[in-house]
Amino acid sequence: SPVISATTQQDNKIGTVGKPFPDVEVKIGDNSEILSRGPNLMLGYYNKPEETARAIDQDGWFHTGDQGKFDERGNLVITGRIKELIVTSYGKKIPPVPIEEKLVKTGYIDQAIIYGDNRSYIVALIVPNQKAIEYYAKTNNINYTDYPNLLTQNAITDFIKATINEACKNLAPYEKIKEFTLLSEGFTIDNGLLTPTLKLRRNRVFEKYQSLIEEIYARAKKEN
Repeated sequence: SPVISATTQQDNKIGTVGKPFPDVEVKIGDNSEILSRGPNLMLGYYNKPEETARAIDQDGWFHTGDQGKFDERGNLVITGRIKELIVTSYGKKIPPVPIEEKLVKTGYIDQAIIYGDNRSYIVALIVPNQKAIEYYAKTNNINYTDYPNLLTQNAITDFIKATINEACKNLAPYEKIKEFTLLSEGFTIDNGLLTPTLKLRRNRVFEKYQSLIEEIYARAKKEN
């Protein structure tokens, strides 16, 4: 994939990858995919015409596989990866990363991963911020034996539910989290659930917690 944009000392906005280089065209295509073409683009994959055709369309646009948007100043913002896109049973397409980032920004959630492929709604695995949750328990006189036990207390799950609902209040109905479970163990490099660059290994997380995910859906169905 070619380098298509960069920030500068004079124009450096956190959360963006800057403005496109001169003579480099960038546009947002279907499914919010970032497309680019210009003199920086490769000719293709050596002796791999089929892969080249998948990457570069007939109009010369390189399909990056990244999802993104332009902000009000023309800076490019990467919001996720096409391969991470959740497609519900109703055909709704949901990029998970922006939703997960909203949850983490609450300060009470360290990590989150949402799931919903071929399902009618999305659910989440939530790793709370232990210090914040323990402080909340202390200031609200919530009794518990240890941290895993704390996460089973109704007062905590109700608080996290309210936190999630507040974080997601401006999302479309199909983007809202229907049900969730709290995990006492985080996603780390050591347990194989994060890459060395600290990105979620989504498939590995889903494989490890598949039975738990099924329990979440069963619980949500029963509550309905």
